[in-house]
Amino acid sequence: MPRTRPRAWRAPSGRCCRTGDRSRRTGAGAFSSSRSAGSGEGGPGLSGTAPITPSLELRPRSARRAGRHPPRRTFTGSRGRRCPSGKNTGGRRRRTCGTTDAFSVAWEADTPDYSKNPERVSQLTDEQYRVTQQDAAEPSFVNAYWDNEAPGIYVDTVSGEPLFASVDKYDSLTGWPSFTRPIDPKYIVENPDINHGMVRVEVLSAHGDSHLGHLFPDGPSDKGGLRYCINSASLRFIPAEELQKEGYDQYLSLFDAPEGTRGA
Repeated sequence: MPRTRPRAWRAPSGRCCRTGDRSRRTGAGAFSSSRSAGSGEGGPGLSGTAPITPSLELRPRSARRAGRHPPRRTFTGSRGRRCPSGKNTGGRRRRTCGTTDAFSVAWEADTPDYSKNPERVSQLTDEQYRVTQQDAAEPSFVNAYWDNEAPGIYVDTVSGEPLFASVDKYDSLTGWPSFTRPIDPKYIVENPDINHGMVRVEVLSAHGDSHLGHLFPDGPSDKGGLRYCINSASLRFIPAEELQKEGYDQYLSLFDAPEGTRGA
C-alpha cells in the first residue's frame, strides 16, 4: 500500500500541530502569532486578546478643524462606481458597500446643504462673532433665549442647521439655554476642551463649525442625565408656526406629539 502523507491535525485551541501556527484560526477569538511588545508576566497576554480602548486626542481646535469633514464621495460614471465610503465597486460589484444608485440619489436630494456662509459670518454682531468664531462665552441671564419658552427649534446662526428643539429645553438655573439632547446628533460635534484649567466637552455645529457651548453630565436623570449648555449668540430661534415657511417643516411633528413622548 502506498504511503500517504498524513493531514495536519488542528488542536481545539486553533494551533496547528505541525507548524504551531495560531494565525490560521479565523473568526471571533482569533489570536495573533506574536505577543504584544509591552506584555510580560501578568500582562494582557496575546495582542489579539487585549481590548483596545479608544482615547480622545487633545489637539488645538485649529488642528481638529482641519480634517473634521472630508469631502463626500458620490457616484460617478456607469462603471467603476464609487460609493460614499470611497470603495471602488468595479462596475459589476455595485453592492460592495451596501449602497445602491437609487439610495444615493435620494440621500443626496434629502440632505440640505448646510455650510459655513462667509457672507453670514460678516453679518454677525460683535458678540455673535466672539462666541461662534472665537469660542467666547456670553453673560448668563443677559442673553436672548435663556428664558424663552415658546415652541420652536434653534438653528445655527451661521449655517442654519437645526440643533435643538424647545421640547428638549429646560430651566437649569444657570442663565443659559439648556437642552437634554440635540434634534439630531449628526448636526453636533463634541470635542474635549482643556482650556481655563478645566476638562470639559466643547459642543460645535457639524457644518457651520460654530462654537455653541459645552456638554455637562448633570442634566435631568429621567431624560438621560446630559445638559447641553448653549450660548444664545450662536443660535437663531424659529417659532413652530414659521417652520414650514423657513424650510424646516420636517420638524413640525415634534410639536404635535404629547409632551415628553419624543423618541419613545
